[in-house]
Amino acid sequence: DFPSFIESPFNTRVEYEEAKKLPEAERRLALHRAKKAPNTAPEAPALLALPAPEPAASGGGGIRTLDVLSGTPVVLDQYGPVVVNTDGTISRITNWDRMSEAEREVAKRRIAKRNVERMKAFAAAGELKEELVSALQTPDAPPPDSPPPDAPPPPPHAPKTPKTEHAPMPDKCPVVAPDSVMDQKAHGTSETPVQRDLRWGCDRDTADKICNFNRHYAEHSGYFESRRRGFFAEFEAAKAAGTPMRYHDSNTGELLFTAPVGRTHDEFWAESMSHGWPSFRDPEVNWARVRCLANGECVSVDGTHLGHNLPDSKNRYCINLVSVAGRPKTELAPMPDKCPVVAPDSVMDQKAHGTSETPVQRDLRWGCDRDTADKICNFNRHYAEHSGYFESRRRGFFAEFEAAKAAGTPMRYHDSNTGELLFTAPVGRTHDEFWAESMSHGWPSFRDPEVNWARVRCLANGECVSVDGTHLGHNLPKNGRNRYCINLVSVAGRPESGGQASAERCSWCRGHLSTGARGGARASGQLRTQQDLDGACWSSDLRDHLPAGAAQYSTRVDVMWTASSLYRRLTDSWCG
Repeated sequence: DFPSFIESPFNTRVEYEEAKKLPEAERRLALHRAKKAPNTAPEAPALLALPAPEPAASGGGGIRTLDVLSGTPVVLDQYGPVVVNTDGTISRITNWDRMSEAEREVAKRRIAKRNVERMKAFAAAGELKEELVSALQTPDAPPPDSPPPDAPPPPPHAPKTPKTEHAPMPDKCPVVAPDSVMDQKAHGTSETPVQRDLRWGCDRDTADKICNFNRHYAEHSGYFESRRRGFFAEFEAAKAAGTPMRYHDSNTGELLFTAPVGRTHDEFWAESMSHGWPSFRDPEVNWARVRCLANGECVSVDGTHLGHNLPDSKNRYCINLVSVAGRPKTELAPMPDKCPVVAPDSVMDQKAHGTSETPVQRDLRWGCDRDTADKICNFNRHYAEHSGYFESRRRGFFAEFEAAKAAGTPMRYHDSNTGELLFTAPVGRTHDEFWAESMSHGWPSFRDPEVNWARVRCLANGECVSVDGTHLGHNLPKNGRNRYCINLVSVAGRPESGGQASAERCSWCRGHLSTGARGGARASGQLRTQQDLDGACWSSDLRDHLPAGAAQYSTRVDVMWTASSLYRRLTDSWCG
């Protein structure tokens, strides 16, 4: 509700900007005082109905005369731009003569934009008056939005080419990569599994098999068209808005395709329907992230299987929808109007594991101690790790921070319980400034733009928590700005796991699991003894609830449980 500078009672831009930075209560007080205070700016001269007399170029006794009967337009720019009012009338800015040149430039831009919006509204309502249009045009000025006189005419029926985030088009398409890009990695052909919450309601298990454990097979024909409430609805909305859709890697979230480009939405849809899969052309591919192998297989540079290049008259990349259903790799949610975002205390009510549904991940980043992290994250509301703990992680956190500093990229901090992104820093400041502030306080210290407000909340007492019930730290403002002092053990989660154990995290599973014919994990050894049972990485609370003799062993089947609920819990927590 704070007025713009033009509408405010402040005399200078400096006073206005200082008041705007104040908290809400103090800002209102400053606004009230400015209205009551006497005007200290130089007194404005009386406005004249016509320009003041000025010496003529020659003759006439030094008096400039105006022929008001000939219809010759008179420019009155010294009184500021014309303002179109909401009732269709026009006016001028009363304090134009008191503004600096910089303030006048800002006012011109804002008023021009507002005038266009109001003129469009009048035109849509059929209330646009000809005299209103003429009042906004300067003499001999070209019509609005007209091209330069020397501009070549546009080609007839040329489709608009939207601006994309892709790398420049290579000289030759497709860009061919060696087969080594699809070598086996930590998770099939990729380093990480697919995202947990794919777009358009795509099935995660199907996506993981196709993306990471497959080189030849695809989702069934027409799968993309069957996503009526997801993909189809979003496509229709993009078509109505005249904007292309963006398709992101289901593993990493990197942008892979933007379509349609150089054709209409109907043409893209017709071609995709005729083939059975989303079909992209060369200009719609982000060649910084997409490659083709010699056999025509289309993959990402991160090892995600996407589909195949099946040319007709030109290249046509037929892609599985589940391979490009990832959520964009945008680090943070949009900044809210007011920070911090406050939540009720109920977000920290007792759940299955303290204040959270799950314990912290087994292998936290930077060598953070799991027991300490679990106590602070899930069974604590007031206490913290010792001051300087983050700085003591020399081989872990400090080394990664120095690498990010050298690369000029921010670091990402994930929930130690769920793996969700919570903070990205530094944003809007240097690595050295972030480190200096954190060192001065003793804990990693984040500012408002560095917080993912889709996942982070603050309680009324200043406690900083995640929406999943993880205790993070506290908001301790400094110099009138929020400062979120966060435990490193609370944001040491690994993003790829989402809180579940993975085969790369357990030494017992690395020795007992191998990749099967279909890429899934199978037991290559037997669970023969109680030591083997205790060594497997399911959670201790599950073992506490197992009835005696519930487990049966075999050489091929991992474990069979007598209770289906226990079996489900086991498969959710055991590596592989």
